[in-house]
Amino acid sequence: MATALEQACADGLAAVRAREASLEAFRLIAPVIKLWDGNIGLQHVVRCENEYDWLDNENDTGKGTIKVDTDYEEGQYLWDIKGRRDRGETIDVLVTVDYVGRRWSGFLDEVTIDTNDLGQTIVTADFLSDYEQLKWRHLWATPSTPAGFQPFKTFMLGGPTDWSLGTALKLNLARAHGRPSGMGWMDPLADGAADYREWPIVLAPLDYETAATRGTVTGLVLSRFKTWHEAAEAMLDDADITVRWRRYMPGDALPWPGAQVSYGTLVVWFENNSGGLTSNTTGSFFGGIAQLVRIFVSSAVEGLGGGSLPIDNSEEAIVGIPSVPEYQVPGYLGTEPKGTYVFYPAGSPGVVMQKAKVKLARGRRLTGGGHSMPMVNELISAAVQAIGDALAAIPLAPIPPLGGVADALLAPFYEDTILAFMTVYLVNRAAYLSHFSLYEMWVDGADQAYTLSATLVLREVVRATETKYSADMEIIDGAPWYVGAKGYGHFDLGNRIFVQTEGDRSGRIESPRVKSLRLSAAVGKAPGFGIKLGSKDPVDAFGRVIKRIQKLASGLKAMGMI
Repeated sequence: MATALEQACADGLAAVRAREASLEAFRLIAPVIKLWDGNIGLQHVVRCENEYDWLDNENDTGKGTIKVDTDYEEGQYLWDIKGRRDRGETIDVLVTVDYVGRRWSGFLDEVTIDTNDLGQTIVTADFLSDYEQLKWRHLWATPSTPAGFQPFKTFMLGGPTDWSLGTALKLNLARAHGRPSGMGWMDPLADGAADYREWPIVLAPLDYETAATRGTVTGLVLSRFKTWHEAAEAMLDDADITVRWRRYMPGDALPWPGAQVSYGTLVVWFENNSGGLTSNTTGSFFGGIAQLVRIFVSSAVEGLGGGSLPIDNSEEAIVGIPSVPEYQVPGYLGTEPKGTYVFYPAGSPGVVMQKAKVKLARGRRLTGGGHSMPMVNELISAAVQAIGDALAAIPLAPIPPLGGVADALLAPFYEDTILAFMTVYLVNRAAYLSHFSLYEMWVDGADQAYTLSATLVLREVVRATETKYSADMEIIDGAPWYVGAKGYGHFDLGNRIFVQTEGDRSGRIESPRVKSLRLSAAVGKAPGFGIKLGSKDPVDAFGRVIKRIQKLASGLKAMGMI
């Protein structure tokens, strides 16, 4: 007779096996591919495809492809543009692909018919994912007025990145499709009770207070008729936010409780994958100021023939993983940005292909400039004019004031000759470069020497030319980790995972984010995911603040305020 401990272990093992079986069962259900007309009428559930490929890029448009024999109705429907128009279905074809809790949706872009040497004719339909819709939505300078009257030169809205981007998009959707009854103006994004049945795109409700308290990076939306994607791209990357979108179709649950939306509506929301900036922000604001001062002083000392100060960036090891309450809930499945746990060690059977790259640091010295620092040319000009005019005051010397003439003649010889260039010698970097390493790099963009902008450019180049590590991997779904939406998989698009580089004996662990997911299948090939991982350089706190200041200044300049 089994003891209580043995029975408990057996029950636990049975529960684990049952859980694994349920996850595998989801993968045994083939992706459901549906073709819809422009009126959201279901035309075909595709079951006769030869091949398909659905690419989902983080915060960008992905391409989908499906190949079908012309013998099948699906192939004829995809090719028959005129027939769809004549039947009143519109020429548009929408597609939804449902698999492991995820939905890829998009619209038909182009259709090709190919006939091979065996007489087999194939229809190839190419789709663009619905993220493309956000590239065709512009943020007007003044979205509340007609195009002919735009009193504000630039649209500007600050706040938590997800809230400010969502609000900007919603205001311009209201411009294009009319403000529905019940939509508020004080916090438009918070209103989920208004009637949005006439809108093709809606934003999931998000009030300012919630956005401000959940650790989202503050951002500033600036647009003078940019597309939403153009205005949002850098902000999303800066804040590690993933745009989520899902087309609401017949049979789906409401996007949020009480939502008033029509079938076919594209619902957009935002997921914060920054983990409260813990994995992406390094250093402190004052540490960044200290490095900026060192670069400025070092370049000034070098410019006067002196020595150099140590300038370099360093890494800080992160020990341990923070406690995540969600992971303590039995049955929870998914990755929380507060703590990554998915890990692919070197030699993992789940890794099909891995390509890692290290780009070595280059350059001992950085030099830039071309124009003298502010007030240098002006002071020399004032001195020349003062001397020229002073000669006219000499008694018994009938000389007219020649200060302006002298300045005009001498200006080409003195302008941009004093404090017009700045150079920084990278002492720390030079310590680990050989005598034969590349020596000096000219820095474009640091045009006026000894200014804040020039020093910032030099500082960015210091970071950009340091040693860089990057990696690209393809991973098998379910070996051992599953890809899928929360509740269906361990991680999804935008989540961060841990990986080791195959062949690296040091055991270094990288933490890139999932940048794209590609669901594909072909004859003799079961559905599976191809996964691309990518890392971005850590952004220090000071650099983040300065970028926002520069963006604000750019917006104020566009508005004519400075």
